[in-house]
Amino acid sequence: MSNENEMDDCVVANGKAKDINGAAGDASIIDDEGDEDVEMDEADELLQQLTTGNTLKRPSDSDMEAQPSKSARLAEDDFMGRFGTLKENYYTKRIDVSENCIHEVVCPIGVNAELVDRQTEPAKKYPFPLDVFQKKSINCIDNNQSVLVSAHTSAGKTVVALYAIALALKNKQRVIYTSPIKALSNQKYRELYKEFGDVGLMTGDVTINPEASCIVMTTEILRSMLYRGSSLMHEIGWVVFDEIHYMRDKERGVVWEETIIMLADSVHFVFLSATIPNALQFASWICALHHQPCHVVYTDYRPTPLRHFVYPVGAPGLYEVVGVDGVFRQNKLAEAMSHLSTSDSVDAATREGPRRNDPAMEGDPRNVLTIIRTIQEKDLLPCIIFSFSRKECENYAKSLKDMDFIKDSGIKSVIKTIFNNAVECLSEEDRSLPQVTSVLPHLLRGIGVHHSGLLPILKEVIEILFGEGFIKVCFLPFGLLFGYGAVVSYDRSQNPDPNKPGFVYKVSVLLKLDAELARSGPITVERLQPPPNGRVAWTAEAVPVLLENITKISRIKIKMPPAHNLQSPESRKAIVGNVNEAIKRVGKVEELDPITTMKIMDKSFIEDFKRLQQSEQRYKSHELKNDPNFKKLYHQFEQKEHMKQELAELRQEFKKAQSETLLADLEARKRVLRRLDYCSEGDIITQKGRVACEISAADELLLTEMIFDNVFRNLDAATSAALLSCFICQEKGNTPKLAEVLSGCLRTMQGFARRIAQATKDSLMEIDEDEYIDSFKPQMMDVVYSWIQGKSFSEICGENSELFEGSIIRCFRRLEELLRQMVGAAKSMGSENMEQTFEEARLKLKRDIVFAASLYL
Repeated sequence: MSNENEMDDCVVANGKAKDINGAAGDASIIDDEGDEDVEMDEADELLQQLTTGNTLKRPSDSDMEAQPSKSARLAEDDFMGRFGTLKENYYTKRIDVSENCIHEVVCPIGVNAELVDRQTEPAKKYPFPLDVFQKKSINCIDNNQSVLVSAHTSAGKTVVALYAIALALKNKQRVIYTSPIKALSNQKYRELYKEFGDVGLMTGDVTINPEASCIVMTTEILRSMLYRGSSLMHEIGWVVFDEIHYMRDKERGVVWEETIIMLADSVHFVFLSATIPNALQFASWICALHHQPCHVVYTDYRPTPLRHFVYPVGAPGLYEVVGVDGVFRQNKLAEAMSHLSTSDSVDAATREGPRRNDPAMEGDPRNVLTIIRTIQEKDLLPCIIFSFSRKECENYAKSLKDMDFIKDSGIKSVIKTIFNNAVECLSEEDRSLPQVTSVLPHLLRGIGVHHSGLLPILKEVIEILFGEGFIKVCFLPFGLLFGYGAVVSYDRSQNPDPNKPGFVYKVSVLLKLDAELARSGPITVERLQPPPNGRVAWTAEAVPVLLENITKISRIKIKMPPAHNLQSPESRKAIVGNVNEAIKRVGKVEELDPITTMKIMDKSFIEDFKRLQQSEQRYKSHELKNDPNFKKLYHQFEQKEHMKQELAELRQEFKKAQSETLLADLEARKRVLRRLDYCSEGDIITQKGRVACEISAADELLLTEMIFDNVFRNLDAATSAALLSCFICQEKGNTPKLAEVLSGCLRTMQGFARRIAQATKDSLMEIDEDEYIDSFKPQMMDVVYSWIQGKSFSEICGENSELFEGSIIRCFRRLEELLRQMVGAAKSMGSENMEQTFEEARLKLKRDIVFAASLYL
């Protein structure tokens, strides 16, 4: 019998329901794809061995890390729940599982995804042996099939990207390499230019050789070109998306989504990503979008194994809790924690909040100094130290004033030469900026600070020196690397409870330091139950059976409990007793052999049947078969799996409700657009809608409303730019005291924001009006106004000492991009006056240190 719906095919033999994949049991199907991240108990281990033949032992961390992610299965189920009919149009196939590498493919029905070994010279050769995941990924590219490469940082994903570029150039195709941010684009341009020569760069700030066969660009630039219908898009054979996991970013993820959606089906993709849980879901999406196979090559291989150390405040040194073997050492963690439990100062700090001059206080430089000295003694430099703020990073660097990690005077001379050559492009006044003059002394001692508040040119100097091994200790904000490739992001704020002074830490992503959580988890048991009426289509097949056997079977009559009560332990026990009694009465019934007796010759069936026999044999010979606790363990396992199935069903119901909520949100957004006249009732884009399409760097609705109400018509270039800075400023702080001309513009903009918020509310879409208005920050209005008026950068920094120099430049660069889009919007609506104003502001903004050339170019 075969089921054309979602129920697993099964055969019945010897009175047992048996899954065609080889699992056996009383009314159960064993599925070796787990659903939940739960620890395996004894019953889990037993069932896993009975169905897979593994030796009876708890899998090692390395074994489990090589298994496919259960989260990927759940994520794929989520995808299927949202796009249910798509599942019928493609299939997932596991191609290979080898050491540290899993290769799967999602392919449309009717499309051949078979990979053929290359018969010609490779498009690119490497001076080193390739890892397994690199070979498999390159084989996909040789077969002109898209691939998602999921691997840890520094595992060698770039090798795959380079091969795709080389193949495209060999086949006279153009290829695009996208990266999430401009700084990475500049670095990648430098690397690819050295490798291939015929390489261009497009980032918005810089355009180099746009006619090149290989072009490096930010994802935003690629999206813009797709919207404009650039002729370049017709010549593209491959697109490489680096750091595709950026797609999960709440604000910018839509850029990746739109770009991938709009690319032609003829384009092939290489996606490079850190290890992600839903790789198959992503591949399914690509397959459904572009009707082409998408391979997933996953590896957990790390060129440099992770070692985890804990430093308790006041302890004499570091404690290694996870070694290179990946084994978690509970005793070491307990030993480290014992120092915390006996530390009065830490206890006081926990209860009363940080106290000045308390060594246990969060961020005390003395603790960091102790850690760095210990790392140096163990010869583990260089090291990166993450802190919670840019100010703390700089304070830590200053606290190392007595430490010098560079003893070689020759290396100091090289560092000084690199630094001087880098800042030579700055004016004499800019070279005298406090930030510029304070960096070199740190660099000469092998100490670096890298954060968004630094001048871009200084960040690049530090990146280059770190890459050359000249920076031994580097301080970074905003993150902490945790075990097994996860990243923990923190946000720190003052405790709102006045009775509990100190800080509150919000953890965005946390991976518990427990080796058990690195495993793929247990197998899943699904109960074999009749499907609902009307959902199953059956096919009938005729097989030869000895009449003698049928005659014997026909004499067996067994009293069965009611159908609704078949799952109770009492009923099942009664059935077993009745069957045994019937067998005693009738005698032995010859077992039907599907191959020799029933003459079933289907090759796949024969393979499955042999696996089934092997499973039965392992079951019979297993040492726990006669264990007195076997039934208890098995019953516990079934109970747990039943609860897991119920949980999965509840999750599916939740996802369905969530999907309906998303559709309702989409309809509400369309109502907002209709209410504000961006599209007609028939969803035809109006002129306002077309103008809004020109803007993507900021709130397009609010800006379009202000354009059509002529807010900018009577403003000069400096005032217009200052007002626009509110849309892209990310600095936090108190609202500055503004000149009347600027405060008046700010009030006008806030009035339009309230109108947008009200229209959103009227369209039954949730919005916090105050939060929406506060998202437009005026902290940079005075700074931008002064810069457009012609003040020097050093003057502006002197007047705004609370702002980091790098933050000002980042704001100016984002503002230049917005002004460029505003020029296009004004041109689209035919306003020559506003077009000239925005262009004048853009040209006055783009000068001196703000747009100094990158060292990578």
